[in-house]
Amino acid sequence: MSELSVGALSGLAANSYVIDVASGSTLDVTNATGTLPSAQLPSGSVLRVLSTYTTDYFTTTSITAVDVPNFTLDITPSSASNKILVMFSFGMVFNGTAGQDCEFFINRDATEIALDYVFESSNANDQSAMAGHYLDSPNTTSSVTYKMTMEVNGGSGNVRRGSFTVMEIAG
Repeated sequence: MSELSVGALSGLAANSYVIDVASGSTLDVTNATGTLPSAQLPSGSVLRVLSTYTTDYFTTTSITAVDVPNFTLDITPSSASNKILVMFSFGMVFNGTAGQDCEFFINRDATEIALDYVFESSNANDQSAMAGHYLDSPNTTSSVTYKMTMEVNGGSGNVRRGSFTVMEIAG
C-alpha cells in the first residue's frame, strides 16, 4: 500500500484543493482536522442533528395547546435555503370517552407549522405509540425554536417517554 503525506499545498486558488479517489478505493480521514464547508455538500445532505430524550411522564387536561416538557430544541440554520426535518416519537395514554381526543402539534417559535396529530379515544386508558415528522423551510439563518404542544378535548392526556429530533438538511 502506498502512502502520500503532504504538509501543505501551495500554488492553488483558495479552497480549490481536490482529491480524486479511484472507484472502489477509500480515503481515510480518521485523523483529519478542520471542517468541510456546508456549501460543498450536495442538497439533501444532513448537516446537523440535535435530539432530546425524556423518561418523564407529563399529564394535561388543557383544552388549549401547552408545551410538552423536554420536547423543545433550538437550531440555527447555516443557510436560509436549508430545511429542518422535525421528528418525534413517544408513548401516550389518553383517558377520555368516545368522541374525545388528544391532539399534538409541531411548532416553529410561536407558530403551529404542522398539521395536528390526533388520537381519538374509544374508552378510558387508551394507550398508543405516536410518531411523526415534518420538513420545514424556515428561510432564516437566525435561531429557531421547535417544540411539541398538545391539547385534550375532554379527559386527560399523558405523554410517556419519547424523543424529539431536529435535523438541518442542505437546501
